[in-house]
Amino acid sequence: MTALTGDATPDVDKQRQLTAIARSGYGRPYRIYQPRNLAFWVYWLIMAAGVVRLLQNLVPGAPVLTTALVSGVIVFSLYTVPFWLIISHVDRFRSVPVKVRVLAFLWGGIGATFGMVIAANDPIRAIYTKVYGQAFALDWSAALTAPFTEEIAKGAGFVLILLLAPRVVRTAFEGAIIGAFIGLGFQVFEDLLYAVSAAAGAFGAEQGPAVVQVIVMRAATGIASHTVFSAIFCMGLVWLIGRPDEPRRIGRGLALMVAAMVLHGAWDCAAALSHGTLLGVIGVWILVPVVMFTLLVIGLRRAAVPERAWVRAILAPEVDRGVLTEPELAAASGTGRERKAFVKAAGDHAARRRARHVLTAAGELAEQIAEDGGRETPATDFARSEVARLR
Repeated sequence: MTALTGDATPDVDKQRQLTAIARSGYGRPYRIYQPRNLAFWVYWLIMAAGVVRLLQNLVPGAPVLTTALVSGVIVFSLYTVPFWLIISHVDRFRSVPVKVRVLAFLWGGIGATFGMVIAANDPIRAIYTKVYGQAFALDWSAALTAPFTEEIAKGAGFVLILLLAPRVVRTAFEGAIIGAFIGLGFQVFEDLLYAVSAAAGAFGAEQGPAVVQVIVMRAATGIASHTVFSAIFCMGLVWLIGRPDEPRRIGRGLALMVAAMVLHGAWDCAAALSHGTLLGVIGVWILVPVVMFTLLVIGLRRAAVPERAWVRAILAPEVDRGVLTEPELAAASGTGRERKAFVKAAGDHAARRRARHVLTAAGELAEQIAEDGGRETPATDFARSEVARLR
């Protein structure tokens, strides 16, 4: 991406800006209805199968389990909001359109969970029980089943989204963001199913405590669950298959995909790995998230390199215009550490707050420039004026 960086004349900067917009796919509209795309029909047929199986699981017990169902829907809907905002914050380049985020979330919640995984997990786990016995299955069947069926099902949805939006999924960074939304959908709908199943297991009696227990447990462990597993897996998947501006790195891609499944398996068999001791379980619950978030952070830093180069190329002409200063451009297109350093160097609390607002406005300006294709429009002028106002 070095061709998009460096000092240049205004004309050269403008050409680099247009090249970055074309290569990045920023601002490209996404159409949901694509009847000539086979991936469109595969996606929605599996989604339809998922809806049918979802209704089959929830509707028969709904009259008896109303409290559990309503409580679960309300709580996990609220639970979704902060995770959605966190993932959106991580995608500070605004490279994934809202429509694609929604498609990813719905796939994780309905397509993967009910359209694919629910039909595979129980039969496979039953085979472990029959072949190796109930004690082995209780300890290990989840860990030897879920990492494969669930990550592959979520990854299949990512591939479909890639085929539906090839100009959106350009880098491994977008793979991580879309994967995180898929994982979030899977996590929320799976948690809802667990809550209703817990109430059903008590024959509908004392639904409140049963649901609360599941909600507390799943919420407590949710931060180190499907959202991060899928982000790592799909980031690796992009590196495995390659994209026009993301060369194939088979070793790195496979390593991340295998790591996501191994960590998923370790998380599911924490009790067995720790020999059932409380201290051991806590140790696994600490070690797995540490390794997982370390992999995620390292992966995102490498995956963000082309994204940062594109943002710099898109915003570089704004320095010549006097809209942005060179330090602001460097921070807006820099790493998280560089952004923090820029904000910290601003001075007192009020100055630091203004600096954060300016960086946010610069990101919105880059998004607007890309959406307008680099043309001069009233919307772009307004975005420029917002940078000046916030400064």
